Amino acid sequence: MRKPGIERGGQPLNPEIPDTRSREELLREIALKELEISALKDQVAEIPDLKRRLVAGEALIKKLLERIKRLFQELNFADKDRIELTLVVEKLQEKAQKDPKFDVLNIQGFEETVQGVRELLNRNAENSTEKKTHGALMIIDIDFFRKINSDFGHPAADEALQALVDELRRVTRNSDIIGRWGGEEFVVFFPNSSAEEIHQKFKPGNNRHATFHVNCKPKSIIGNGESEINITVSGGIVSMNEGDDLKKAIKDADKALLSAKETGRDKILIADRS
Repeated sequence: MRKPGIERGGQPLNPEIPDTRSREELLREIALKELEISALKDQVAEIPDLKRRLVAGEALIKKLLERIKRLFQELNFADKDRIELTLVVEKLQEKAQKDPKFDVLNIQGFEETVQGVRELLNRNAENSTEKKTHGALMIIDIDFFRKINSDFGHPAADEALQALVDELRRVTRNSDIIGRWGGEEFVVFFPNSSAEEIHQKFKPGNNRHATFHVNCKPKSIIGNGESEINITVSGGIVSMNEGDDLKKAIKDADKALLSAKETGRDKILIADRS
């Protein structure tokens, strides 16, 4: 029986209630307490080492912050323009009209956003005497889209278009502008890029043609003997210089798209503007 006033677990014991624990249980509790005490001693012993690590960590953080500060100071005008461009694109797209189905810009929204971006590029180029490339414009559409629609149904066709939009978002920059031009056609404006640069971007390995492939797994066809649709696209790219008309550039890119269709599809061609 425990003597009156002895505590267990931090609480005073009632002297009238006997301690019924066995000797083995008491020994087990003592052993557990000894382990806890040993662990606490190890933690206390590690405190000086932890302090050294903290001091070293603070010194490293300080060096990193200084490095980041220098990097910001070393930003050239092109980098600053790129940051400004991204912010302007985001602001313009917030106000622009969207395609309700795929949440990209519609024709009017695309034209207005590209116009706003080109005005910014003109302002940034005011001190230059050279004619500047505003960017590259690409128009693409899904190959054999009508067959996808007829074979798998309208819901699957919409899912194929959504897969294309998702892939476009994945491979483009925040400053690039995506719009739906109608039906299965989409248009992208790449500021401060040439047609050759964008063509190379979509050129896999040593393939002489730029290509763009999308794997789509429409929920509407799963369980009906189909698991995915492999989508290819055809497209045309054109460079846009200062003063070029947007609608004319789109027509030129569209001609290159038609040429890609007529020469086998599954390719993206640069428009011939000669």
